[in-house]
Amino acid sequence: MKNELQELFKLAAKFFLKQYKAEGGAQSTLAKELGITQSYFSSVANGSRTASLDLYNQIAEKLYGPLDKFLAVGRRMKDGLEPLEEKEKMPEDPIENLIARLTYYVVDHQRIEKELSSLKHFFENIVENLQSGILVMDKEHKVVYSNSYMYKMAYIPTDIIVGTSPYDAGKKIPGLEISEFTQKYTDAFEQRQPLSYNNIKTIIPSGDTLFLCGSLTPLFRDGTFDGMICSISDTTSSYILKNLLIETLNNSSHGIVILQQTAPGEMPEIYYMNKQFKDNFGLEQIDPLLVPFSETLDLITKSLKNSKTWQNFINKSIGSNLTKAHFIMNLKNGKSYNWECSPLVDDTGVHWGRIATVKKNQQKSRKRK
Repeated sequence: MKNELQELFKLAAKFFLKQYKAEGGAQSTLAKELGITQSYFSSVANGSRTASLDLYNQIAEKLYGPLDKFLAVGRRMKDGLEPLEEKEKMPEDPIENLIARLTYYVVDHQRIEKELSSLKHFFENIVENLQSGILVMDKEHKVVYSNSYMYKMAYIPTDIIVGTSPYDAGKKIPGLEISEFTQKYTDAFEQRQPLSYNNIKTIIPSGDTLFLCGSLTPLFRDGTFDGMICSISDTTSSYILKNLLIETLNNSSHGIVILQQTAPGEMPEIYYMNKQFKDNFGLEQIDPLLVPFSETLDLITKSLKNSKTWQNFINKSIGSNLTKAHFIMNLKNGKSYNWECSPLVDDTGVHWGRIATVKKNQQKSRKRK
């Protein structure tokens, strides 16, 4: 949506920037004085990005004067007139002169006010239709805005949410339990910087348990806390499914490791190891999300008698993206396992990684008997 205010600003900015540069001014200097980057200044000036009314006003003052007069130049240009052409002679009568001037300013003010109202409605419409909850708090931590998705997610009417805070919502709204969210909110407030959160537990008045993710962005004015913007998404289904799958894998009698890859054949990273897999190779203290695959591979290799052939097998099976790649692992402690690894590909053909299953070698066990 190309707003008329934005178009008039662009026309006037182009005219005055040309004058400014002709007088030896530099766009980079203007941007620095305004406290913004040169690229952002350029995108606002050429109309490719919108800006706050305050920034529009600051730029206008730097280049010419008050924003209404700055925009009036843009309107003259749009109408095919000279930007700074002398205005028609005003009536000699001072009363008529004053009336004419006031009429001009009132009409122009009404036009700008209408455009700003339209712009405000446009952005409110965007926020209202987001598929995630949005809460806006004031400097007293009170909710001053809650979008419609909050009701869809938690079934709490907007008029009940507005006016509460993370610190008293549990008392004011029966059945609501948000202690984990409150702690994250406090962390963002005290650290004075944006904070993301994942899978925090919340109980809503209906009695349902939700697991939420989102972000908390504190706002400041002149260095003083001025409010918080909270985005909230419901990840309950995916979180429950993930935990069910993890517990299912942990209850398997075989060792299982899931490897994540950006593309077939590339060196993967460990996404998950079940308990049996860790026990097989003495990896109980390993956090798969923190330790690189190469380090875990080294630990496994050191536990094997046939370590050289194992390394060749791993490089080949991963590098060539082999299906049902099989290897018999002979450990130094006398145990033997069958390792089988295949790609993980969904129904649309997208490659996600590899899965390896490690089973105890039954044949070797029977020979010992």
